[in-house]
Amino acid sequence: MSNILVFNVGSSSLKYAAYNLRLKERVRGEADNFNKITNNISKPKAIGHRIVHGGNKYIEPVILNAQILHDLDKLSDLAPLHNPPAVSVSRRSLKKWPDVPNVGVFDTSYYKDLPNFTKLYAIPFNLSQKYNIRRFGFHGTSHEYVAKKAAKKIGKTFETLKIITVHLGAGCSITAHKEGKAYDTSMGLTPLEGLIMARRCGDIDPGIIFYLRRVANLNFEELEEILNNKSGLLGISGVSKDIPDVVGCSTMEEPTEKSHRCGLALEMYAYRIKKYIGAYTAAMGGLDTLVFTGKVGEGSAIIRDMITNNLEFIGDFKTLVISTNEELQIAREVKRLVSSI
Repeated sequence: MSNILVFNVGSSSLKYAAYNLRLKERVRGEADNFNKITNNISKPKAIGHRIVHGGNKYIEPVILNAQILHDLDKLSDLAPLHNPPAVSVSRRSLKKWPDVPNVGVFDTSYYKDLPNFTKLYAIPFNLSQKYNIRRFGFHGTSHEYVAKKAAKKIGKTFETLKIITVHLGAGCSITAHKEGKAYDTSMGLTPLEGLIMARRCGDIDPGIIFYLRRVANLNFEELEEILNNKSGLLGISGVSKDIPDVVGCSTMEEPTEKSHRCGLALEMYAYRIKKYIGAYTAAMGGLDTLVFTGKVGEGSAIIRDMITNNLEFIGDFKTLVISTNEELQIAREVKRLVSSI
């Protein structure tokens, strides 16, 4: 019997893992729907859910109920690719096992103490305060896990290191860690800001939105769809959102317009990451360790080489590839919160 079941709902995946009370993994997998997972797993004693956005109200892990899920539904505009499926899985879990504690663990938790000068935007201060507009940050569970594991690997305390972690998957983000906590991160109010991603644009001039509104007569729903689902690697290459496909296209023997666009997509993707590494190194006053994680970060040596090429000017730093384990980090929070298991 599994004591803790974890659901990790991403923008393009539904992962799960089950653990015993000593947090030893019993089973792990990925499925395309909730029933395929729960039909093959016995009733757990507690369940953990990855929730991307909890806004200002829900930052620390919390035992979920109908009211909290209703509140999280209202935040779907801030995380349209993540919150709706995560809340849906949470509701189904509560319905299937109503007497089992379901714990929401938020991507934003790790970033709750960001310095104000990295957390706030340069809009009128009263608007920031009234509407809770700030840098929330995402992938926090992953960034925290691999940063602390990197410190253990090199035999130093986390609090003494300047670490940059690069999480590259369908969604991509980068975090600077200083003095044992998050110092800055690329995603902001929503998971749209920052690095170029599979389908998301990352950083753009916000004036582009108003310009397209006028010259292309696009409404805000159409613009949101373009920036969240039709941009990034897919939008630049015109071929695919997936790195292996884009790399394959870019290396075709006979150059074509498609191969040129794929090569451009890769160059833009790597350059944006390199620019953030340089900025965060300058902001922290140095770099001890650079960590790659996520499906692309772990699996593509080509991308890692493109990013780290010509970074020697930074000085002596270690580059590590560490497999993230968001599910284990969530299970730890569940065990800490639910004292009855």
